[in-house]
Amino acid sequence: MARKHRRIMDGAICNVLPQNECTKAGIFSDIVGGARGHMVLVIGEKPNAPGLWRVATITSTLKDINTNGDYIDNYIPFAPLRKKPFPLQLQLVQDRWSAWRTEFDKYSYLRIDREFCVGTDALIQVTDDGTGHQWRVKAKSVDKLKSHLSRRACRSDGGVIGQLDMQQLMEAVGGLSVSR
Repeated sequence: MARKHRRIMDGAICNVLPQNECTKAGIFSDIVGGARGHMVLVIGEKPNAPGLWRVATITSTLKDINTNGDYIDNYIPFAPLRKKPFPLQLQLVQDRWSAWRTEFDKYSYLRIDREFCVGTDALIQVTDDGTGHQWRVKAKSVDKLKSHLSRRACRSDGGVIGQLDMQQLMEAVGGLSVSR
């Protein structure tokens, strides 16, 4: 019997079911073993794939990032860590009408050098033990993250336009002219 799909929000903080449970239930997940034990941040729904979500892992250990081919631009800090020298900082939602305050136990970072794809039913939303509030990142932080990831993707591999043959580009825009 198929499970009813739950509503997952962009910016939700989740855990992922173990691989054996995903396999047994027929739920898609391409998270590799080492990343599976980490919490993940839901970046957004995968285009043209309803029920599949783009996620990135959250880590509390910032290893020697200038060694082994790992770079500082592969990490985005969560508040209260300082933004500098990182391009942005992610902030968790706070409830200003109660004593509820969401914050990771350790300084934490979003690792953005690799995204994973996970089915809705494999995501377990992280909630505050005392209040039951779901942990999530502010919508403004999610928007900034998506924009940053989009710019980063355009810069990699020569950029989107760099991947196109210039002749094909000229043919595609053929008769367009710019008027002032």
